[in-house]
Amino acid sequence: MPAKPGTILGLWNCELSNSLIFKAPERLYCLNEVNHLCLQQNNLNDEHAECIGTCLTNSWHNIRHLNLRKNSITDEGALSLLTGIRKSVYLKELFLDMNRIKTSDTIQALQISLVFYHT
Repeated sequence: MPAKPGTILGLWNCELSNSLIFKAPERLYCLNEVNHLCLQQNNLNDEHAECIGTCLTNSWHNIRHLNLRKNSITDEGALSLLTGIRKSVYLKELFLDMNRIKTSDTIQALQISLVFYHT
């Protein structure tokens, strides 16, 4: 079943890193109908990225655009998103710029996953 168009949730700069919602991924499963999710500038770190990766794998199957810009995600957190990216068949855009990702290999792995698994 294709993703429903137009379901957008913008949580830009909402200080979500301090929220307990990321302590258990199942708390976020209710976002399974969202197509565009903006989590930009929330000081999210690798632990949060791991939770998001789990959500992409288990629940967020309709996500098309995921904005994680301007957070504190490192290479480790970005790599923990890979399994979720591969499972999210509708994901077309992932924004991770302005994080703490240093290794070009990590960036390349993310790009390959988006291109290979979603075209």
